[in-house]
Amino acid sequence: MSAPKTFDDLPLATCSLSIEERAKWINVLDPLLKYAGRPGDWGRESKLGLLTQRLLQVRQELTQGEVKEGGSA
Repeated sequence: MSAPKTFDDLPLATCSLSIEERAKWINVLDPLLKYAGRPGDWGRESKLGLLTQRLLQVRQELTQGEVKEGGSA
């Protein structure tokens, strides 16, 4: 039996996301991240701190995908 994958090992999605889908996710995440602030605001080793870190990571991956697919920097 193989070890379970960590969050960092998982793909963003199991299917390709369109630019529009990425934009919709970003538009939903931005207000949540604005409220959440920084991971340290809640304690980096707390559930809210870890959630905030993961949300920031997912948002960054969504943005990087737009750059790769859109072809602009």
